[in-house]
Amino acid sequence: MMVNVTARTNGEKIEVRYSRISTHPNPEIKGPVAYLDLDIGDLSLSIAFSTAQEMIEFCEAHNFPYEDDREVAA
Repeated sequence: MMVNVTARTNGEKIEVRYSRISTHPNPEIKGPVAYLDLDIGDLSLSIAFSTAQEMIEFCEAHNFPYEDDREVAA
């Protein structure tokens, strides 16, 4: 599920504070977790994506870095 968010930066620099896709530490929760935290001036914006692919596409479209630490099944 993608959500449309508009952040008016008024020329403020957008900095990525945290950006990671990982396997959830609780094995009962299936699938990866994907979080992106941004700082825009005095504003902090946290985004939890419903899928890893959504976050990858968002980060690539906005040229934001991200880490992919998902465990790969053997």
